[in-house]
Amino acid sequence: MRGATCRLIECIAKSARLMPVDHSTREILLSSAEESLRCSNVDIQIAAANAITAYAHAYYNENDDVADIGVSRVLAVHSKIITKEPLGVIRRGSALLLGALPERMLFAPVEGGTPAWSIALNALISATIPELDAEMRDAETRVNATMSLTELAITLLNLQSTRDGEKAVLISIATRVIDALLDCMLDYSVDNRGDVGSWVREAAMGSLPLVVAAMQKFISGTPLDDVRTTRMFSSILKQCAEKIDRTRIQAMRVLVLFVRGGEVNKLGALRVANVGVMPLAALDNCVAFQTLCSIVPESLERVPDASRPMVIFDAIAAPLLKESAYAFDILNGWFVSAGGIADGLAHFSSNALVSAMSDSPNVANVVIYSLVRVMTENKHNDRLTLPTLRVCDFLISRGCLPQSHEIALALVESIRSECYSSREISKLTVGASCLAHFIRAQAEDVHKSSATGLLALMVNRYPRVRREAAEQMYMGLIALDEPSGDDERASELLVSNSWDVPPSATKNIRIELYKLLQLDLPAFVLKDIKASASIQHHVNVLDEHSTYASLVENAGY
Repeated sequence: MRGATCRLIECIAKSARLMPVDHSTREILLSSAEESLRCSNVDIQIAAANAITAYAHAYYNENDDVADIGVSRVLAVHSKIITKEPLGVIRRGSALLLGALPERMLFAPVEGGTPAWSIALNALISATIPELDAEMRDAETRVNATMSLTELAITLLNLQSTRDGEKAVLISIATRVIDALLDCMLDYSVDNRGDVGSWVREAAMGSLPLVVAAMQKFISGTPLDDVRTTRMFSSILKQCAEKIDRTRIQAMRVLVLFVRGGEVNKLGALRVANVGVMPLAALDNCVAFQTLCSIVPESLERVPDASRPMVIFDAIAAPLLKESAYAFDILNGWFVSAGGIADGLAHFSSNALVSAMSDSPNVANVVIYSLVRVMTENKHNDRLTLPTLRVCDFLISRGCLPQSHEIALALVESIRSECYSSREISKLTVGASCLAHFIRAQAEDVHKSSATGLLALMVNRYPRVRREAAEQMYMGLIALDEPSGDDERASELLVSNSWDVPPSATKNIRIELYKLLQLDLPAFVLKDIKASASIQHHVNVLDEHSTYASLVENAGY
């Protein structure tokens, strides 16, 4: 019923000249459509957004006076909703609405003489950023804001060019929107539905060619700058190595358009009028453009074949690892694919990574440095760090990451930092496996850091983590070529005691392990020892007093 009502309102608005309605009736229609805009059903939200858009074009686009009313009644209200409203369901509809408002509303002056479109633009850019408060985050709002931002940008570029707008203003609009879309491609938010950030990344990838094509069409003689172009290619290549098939295919389609050029209007339905055909010229001012031309498919029809796991890593991703501008982002996506659990993609991507490292020592160093950087820049983002830890464990077990590497200490420290305060059991167990590889490393600081990290995991709240840390330390010690007497004694302690019991029951064992591994006792252990000594002294005093009282009582005093 709500969807049908919104469709009726849309038809009434589009027939405004043939079927005029009075002001009070129009307000009732608008209020009804806005109420439907708050509905959680996607189809009803779309119908309501279309109804309000048609209403605005019919009743707020006649002259400047009614446009001012439209700004305060629609644009300002819904811009505030998408930035202030705590409920994501309500923000979704408002984000969907702001991309298709009429020209007079967008260019109506507001406070300070600035055009009203700046309010909508700022609100939509803000809505594409995940909120700091996890309870307020809503992936659907960010997707809708991304699409509306694209439509608004194309509309503004078109209208500003016809209004003889200053080129600096046009360039500012285009670059702000492109930067916002590139930031959307860093969205790896996760909720109980999985990687919902992938919806935002896919929407941003589909929007980039449209905005770039509009920039090329409406801002003549001003190509996108080299730095931003290279960043755009790097972000797309990162998604080309992703583990989600649809994301990988979408990224490859966009990469082909950027390298080969083509018509971009067919990428999606736009609520933008009078833009015509928007051809996209190849962006040849990026780093290693000739290399990209030699490895990227020649047409969009070949994208599905080029996106297959057995093709994309060897034929497309590996050759670009030698380009420093792209290597880190490619490896970031590569780690996510290779760090999967027992699937074909993980098998192909991990073997391709080992092959690429064996072919070039420089690539091997880039991979090792990228492991540290990914965990440092994405701390506690399990969507990225957990597969990266799995890749680290895999590479060490394959001998691709020696203990003596100059960055081994930084790698161990980043693993410990990622495991600290984490409640993800799978991450903690993989982290223990990684740390165990560096037990008794030649570099003393590497050995101490890894051993300290494992012993810290042995007091974790989860019995499985404590048991896994003890087992991994034991496996690391017995794998030594020439174990010392202390190593053998430590191995005996690890295997002869149960680690499923509470940590308080294994305190003395852990203190002995610290001594055998030549480690200083950490602050929390020393504090625990002092607290235990204080309690014992208090108990001894109480026992002495109770014994004296008993003697006095027996003597009859």
